Amino acid sequence: MQGLSKTPNHLNRRYDISIRQTVIRVRRRMEKESVGLCGARSLFFELKRKRLVKGVPSISTIKRWLKEAGFGSSEIQSQKKVYYPRLDFGEEIFIAS
Repeated sequence: MQGLSKTPNHLNRRYDISIRQTVIRVRRRMEKESVGLCGARSLFFELKRKRLVKGVPSISTIKRWLKEAGFGSSEIQSQKKVYYPRLDFGEEIFIAS
């Protein structure tokens, strides 16, 4: 085991800035459409289907880029917390076995 190399087998891939800008541009276009999804997964398949970039980035990379560009889930977090009333049945019911 001591003779084995300790260098990583997988090299990190750095995407060109133009690919990142294309992803953001497509996201903005999808957001303006009246119908459809505009999340990372739908962006991934849109880029693949239309062949807009060579070497489509992974869904997690697209998510990270969208978050950095300000397309985070702030709308979901800013919604009011939903109130669910506690159900009170009065007396406790015991089932005899």
